[in-house]
Formats: sequence, C-alpha cells, structure tokens
Amino acid sequence: MTNQKRKQSIIAGALTGTAGIFLTKALGLLYASPFQALAGNEMIFYTSTYQIYEFLLTISQSGIPFAIATLVAKYIAKEDYKTTLMVRKISGFMLGCFGVILFAGVVLCSGQIAGYLSEGRDAIYLQKFQTSIILVSFAVIAVPILSVFRGFYQGLKEVKAYAFSQVLEQFVRVTFLLSMGALLVYVLNQAQIWAVYFAVVSTSVSAVAAIVYFLYFDKQHMPELKQLASEQEGEGKNTLEVFKEILYFSIPYFLISIVANCSGMVSLMFVNRALQTYGYSAVEADVIYSIMNFNAFKLVSIPQILGPGFAIAIIPHITSCLAVDDFDGVRNNVAKAFTSCVYIAYPVILLMILFAKEIYFVMYGAMNLEYGASVLRWALMVSCFWIVMTLCSNTLLALKLKRFTLVWNVFSVGVLFVMVRPLVELFAYRGMYSLYASLYIAYIVLSCLLMKIKYHMEFKPMFKMMSKSLSCLVAIVVVVGLFMFVGIDWIAYGRIVTLFGVGCICVVAMIAYLVCSYMLHLPQDIFGFDLKRLKGLLRR
Repeated sequence: MTNQKRKQSIIAGALTGTAGIFLTKALGLLYASPFQALAGNEMIFYTSTYQIYEFLLTISQSGIPFAIATLVAKYIAKEDYKTTLMVRKISGFMLGCFGVILFAGVVLCSGQIAGYLSEGRDAIYLQKFQTSIILVSFAVIAVPILSVFRGFYQGLKEVKAYAFSQVLEQFVRVTFLLSMGALLVYVLNQAQIWAVYFAVVSTSVSAVAAIVYFLYFDKQHMPELKQLASEQEGEGKNTLEVFKEILYFSIPYFLISIVANCSGMVSLMFVNRALQTYGYSAVEADVIYSIMNFNAFKLVSIPQILGPGFAIAIIPHITSCLAVDDFDGVRNNVAKAFTSCVYIAYPVILLMILFAKEIYFVMYGAMNLEYGASVLRWALMVSCFWIVMTLCSNTLLALKLKRFTLVWNVFSVGVLFVMVRPLVELFAYRGMYSLYASLYIAYIVLSCLLMKIKYHMEFKPMFKMMSKSLSCLVAIVVVVGLFMFVGIDWIAYGRIVTLFGVGCICVVAMIAYLVCSYMLHLPQDIFGFDLKRLKGLLRR
C-alpha cells in the first residue's frame, strides 16, 4: 500500500470503529435517565454489580481477543490462511472453557463477594447484592465467545462488522432492560430492584444477540477464507504451535488488562467508605459514588470513544507493517492515530467542561446537580489524558513492548491501593481524579520515550500538529465566553430550552474551531481534506 492509501485506511477504520462505539455510548447515555427512574434508590446495586461484571469480563476475555487480532493480521499479511483459521478455532475453545469455569466460580463465591463489599449493611442489602452478582455471572459465558468473533474480524480489518456488533449488542441491551423494567415496575407493580435484576440479565441477552449476528456474518464471509485456505500450498502451523503462540501473545495482554482494570475494584473497595470519612453521610456517599460510576461515566464515555476507536484500528495495521518490516508504515500509522484523536476529541471535551452543569441538567435533571456538575468536570479533565494513554498502551502492545506496560500497570495499581483512600478522605473525589491524571501523564511521557528509543519515533512533527490543534481551542473559549458574558441562566428555562440554547452555542464554537484549524492547515494535513478540491468536485 502507498502511504496515502495506508493513511486513509487506518483513519477510515478508526473512524468507523469510533462511530460504532459512539452509537453504543449514545444508546447507553439515552437509557441512563429513564433507567434511574425505574431503579430509584436501588441504583447502587446496578453500579456496583456492573463494576464487578467489567472485572469478570477482563478476567474471562482480556488477552486472547487481542492475541487473535494480532495473529490474524500477521498471518493474513503472510497469506497463511490455514493458520488464520486455526487461530480462531483454538482461541474459541480456550475462551469458551475458561468462561464456564469462571462462571461456576463466581456463582459459588457470590455470597462471600457480596459480604465483603457490603460490610456494615443489613441482610436484605446483602441478598440483593448477591442475587445481582449471580445474574451477571451468566454473561461471563456468552461475552468471551463474542469476543472471539470480534478479535477475529478486527484482525481481518473488518471494522464495520466489529462496530455493528457493538451497536447491536447495546441496542438489544437497552431495549431489553427498559422494556422489562417498565413492565415489572409500572405495569406489574413490582419492587424497583426487579428493574436492576433485569438490567443485569440484559448483559447476557445482548451478547447472545451479537453472537447470532456474527454467525450470520460468517455465512457470508467465511467460505471465501476457507476457499483460500484449501488452495494454499503447505500445511500451515500445527495445533500445538498455534496454541503456544496464542499463549505467548495473550498472557501479557491478559496480565496487563487484569492489572489495568483493578482500578475499578480499587474504587469499589475504598471510595464509598472514604467519602464517608471525608464527611459525607452514607446516603450522600452512595449518591456521589453512583454519579461517578454511572451518570458522569456515561457522559464522559462519549468523548473517550476516540481512544478505543483508534486502538481497534491501530493494532492490525501496526501488526501488518511489522510483519513485512515496514517501519515507516508503523511510524506513519502512529502519528496519524495520535494527531487525529486529539484533533477530534479535545474540542468536544472542552465544550463539555464549559457546559458541565447544563449538560448534566439536560440528562439527569436538577437532583444532585451541584455534585453531578463538579464530578463531571473532574472526570472530563482526566479523560483528556486517558484518551492519549489508551492509544499509547495499545501502540506499545502492538509494537511488542508489553513488558513496560505490564510493569507500569502493576506499579499504578500499587499506587492506587496505597493512595486512593487517603486522597479521597482528604479531598473527596477530587483526590482520586487527580491521582489518575498524574499516573496517565507519567505513562504517556515514558511511553513516548520508549517508542523513540526502540523504534526511532520522531515526535516533534506530531507534537507540533497537536499544539496547533490545542491553540485552536482558544476560538472555542472566546465564543463561549462571549455568550456567557450575556449572563443567560439556561437552566432556569427548563431542559428543552437548555438543550437548544447550549446546543446552538456549541455549534457556533465548533464552527469557529474548524475555521481556525483550517486556516492552520490541520484537516488538510491530518485527513487529506481540502475545501478547494471539494468545491471543484461540486462544480463538476
């Protein structure tokens, strides 16, 4: 591929993956408010159980899906189709067995898990928590199988299928949990905890729906790959060799993901109690904890999609380049991913920070508005570094620099275990977010130094382009500042008026940002977009 085609390919793949994640997050955001009305005071069981669910998925699927994507991209580049099919077969068996074993372990230990995380609560609270854990454990069987399909087609650079499966999974989950919750609570007059139970069950139902989609997708695309495998000369690698290679690639990924996702468990173990030590009541601590892990999390996940979106695309592209020793392609892909991500994500984050209170009001109403707006601002500021950190992490993994990432994540989790509780006790949620930001910044700096040493990455042109993008953010600040100078209190006019008014200001601010960036030649350099060329095409 030429450099221009490669650039278009990785950006197109990244934006396709990002679009899928965006729709997924948007659906997740839209259900937040009505689901909170359904769950009411039982919401804490959903947020706590969902953190356990994410950790269980990390254990059951992290490592092998990334290994699948890496190995599939590698062997497709070498035109070894038989080994490509073998990778999928063996990895599917491995994840299926591991998921069943983990499911049984969680069900058997659900009482102990709920008891440890419900210290000081009554028996009814404990029973509800344990039931939620048992229900969510069923997803540990289905989701790993789904991840095999996703890893396989990610390696084939079928990003559209990957993205569509995410949207389908989220659509089924949201539809199921809202419809069943409304039926039970509003029609059958059941307790609100039943809305939580079915929201937990929806994780399994949606995963099965996405698996069915991939089975249909297989019927359309697998015959061609199997035909190429049958026509291939030679036998490819045997089962034992493929099994060893999957372990070689997946174990580092697995360990890194486990350690990285321990932060959620650290939050679950310490933050709620530390908030009470800071001075909040138990009810206030539950409210703030739910805002951090549900309300604010849903909103922050919208701009954060750029990190995973570009990560989905960058792994197979870098792997393909390394397979044929195309180091210029590696450097080009890394530069394009980072500059594109910053150019798109940062103006959105800035606008959300400036209008955090209004956005929170539109989505969740006036209840706990001050808490919600403050938590949202802090979470958004940290997300600026999280996005770049995610890209750095996946880039290092694709560049076979796993050891550093593993060591750093172990160090980070150690720091979190030691520092989260005292910082939250001193500064509330601000202490935790500040600690996360510090760790992300340190990781980004060290990652860039490592890439420069190992692969002679030249970051000056990339940093120069990022600096231009950041300077264009001034245009957003000026536009928003002018509107704020008028002094309109949008919240006083209700949610619809606030949405319309703030939306119009954001559109004007984004236009100012785009005009400023176009004058600095940013979209032309990053995406190959030229307005003059577009005008010429329109005239034809």
